[in-house]
Amino acid sequence: MINSDIVITGSSGFIGTNLKNFFSKKKIKFTAYSRKKNSSFKYVKRYDQIKFKKNSSLIYLSQSNENTTSYKSEIATLKKLMTYDWKYIIYFSSIKVYKNNKKRIITENNPINLNNNYSKLKINSEKIIIKKKNSICLRISNIYGPYFNEKTLLDDILNNIYKKEAVSI
Repeated sequence: MINSDIVITGSSGFIGTNLKNFFSKKKIKFTAYSRKKNSSFKYVKRYDQIKFKKNSSLIYLSQSNENTTSYKSEIATLKKLMTYDWKYIIYFSSIKVYKNNKKRIITENNPINLNNNYSKLKINSEKIIIKKKNSICLRISNIYGPYFNEKTLLDDILNNIYKKEAVSI
């Protein structure tokens, strides 16, 4: 068993659900939080209500992927959580921070898209988190697995491959 608590925010989402299952199977001690009410995790209205425990690590998954998210509220919550002395911090950002690339190859050198609240939120959250020791920001893309939302391009492609149908993008 791992010797520290792991705090997961955004535990009702795709990654959070899979992390909870993985940690449970491996008998890793964790506490899962969500702003959605459900019996499989602790409900909080705001993540800044989380009680910090010494020697715990944070996996931060919780920011909205909608442009209507309250930017100031999300940043204030993150800043409050960053006042704690987390052992490790893993922040899940998004490849959506990059501008559209006609070549379809995206690297860290691609231009950043600051034309919507979601991208601004992710970029500015990364800047806040990366200042903390033992932190990492991951810009993820095209995740797939159990509990995956079946209304995505990746799911359509995989289904077409499985059915031996043409794949069109």
